[in-house]
Amino acid sequence: AEAAKQAPHHIEKETDKKEDSHHDDTPPSTSDKEGTLIVDATCAPSRIKYPRDMELLNEGREKLEHIITVLHTPTDGKKPRTYSPAFSF
Repeated sequence: AEAAKQAPHHIEKETDKKEDSHHDDTPPSTSDKEGTLIVDATCAPSRIKYPRDMELLNEGREKLEHIITVLHTPTDGKKPRTYSPAFSF
């Protein structure tokens, strides 16, 4: 009966030791990978563009106009209207 009383304390002490082993004070290993870790999900670097930015929308429009111009063949009929100057091939 006395051994049964001591057993739980012995088990608790061993589990405490196991938990403490994860919290050692050794520094993390050095690595070639470096960067910035953002822990807060509401934070974002300021250089990210958002869809409401006029510069981003204009850049997308210009790229789309270029794609339309490159892919258009005169045999398909009249080229769709864009705001870019017409390129002749």
